[in-house]
Amino acid sequence: MMEYTSKYWNMLTPLIKKSLLKRYGKEETAELLRKTNQIYRDMLRRADDIGKDNPMASNLYEAHFSCALGCVGQTDFCG
Repeated sequence: MMEYTSKYWNMLTPLIKKSLLKRYGKEETAELLRKTNQIYRDMLRRADDIGKDNPMASNLYEAHFSCALGCVGQTDFCG
């Protein structure tokens, strides 16, 4: 289980939020981000811990964030 840290969530969310607001509006964006956060935390909970001091850890956190964002609304992909 990888430990949840809000560092990556807080770093990446503002980068996509503006685009989501333009495309979906305020209410739907809030819902998408809520669902994405739940999926992100679940993915981290299920992942094997590679250690915080591993140089690839940040890449793994960012990849989980990207996958969680892509999973919103695609339940077949997320399983």
